[in-house]
Amino acid sequence: MTVGQFQAGVSYNIIPDTARLVGTIRTFKDEVQTDIHARIKTIAEAAAMASGATAQVTILRNVPVTSNDSALTARMLPTLERVAPGRVQQSELITAGEDFAYFQRVAPGLFFFLGITPKEQVGSAPQNHSQLFFVDEKALLTGVRAMSHLAADYLSGSSQK
Repeated sequence: MTVGQFQAGVSYNIIPDTARLVGTIRTFKDEVQTDIHARIKTIAEAAAMASGATAQVTILRNVPVTSNDSALTARMLPTLERVAPGRVQQSELITAGEDFAYFQRVAPGLFFFLGITPKEQVGSAPQNHSQLFFVDEKALLTGVRAMSHLAADYLSGSSQK
């Protein structure tokens, strides 16, 4: 859970009548997300009531959990390894909020990263939601090749090395 906005009051020395917190809740499983949403609502309302106040909790489910189809991933891994030999690796689980997840609800999906961070900045580069974010555009060629080969191999029923 990340609170990205906290809005309250108009002056440093006046206790505000209202406050508004806005953020994101990201999980690896839909059922965990549902549970966390219920807990946040319960905790916020109980904390407010204990202080003689009220809390109105509104949680929008903007995007579902992004989760690769394991069979499709296994099938297409040889294609990715052929396109980018020695550079394909499984990433740690991340809580990406991607609208690509809507497609994954309708058909098996494979979400992957290109590695657009310049080599000298790996581990220290600004994140993609930073105003300092930078893309090494040389990675786009790999992306076009990967997508083209994935589509061709998928449609032909092949994924041979």
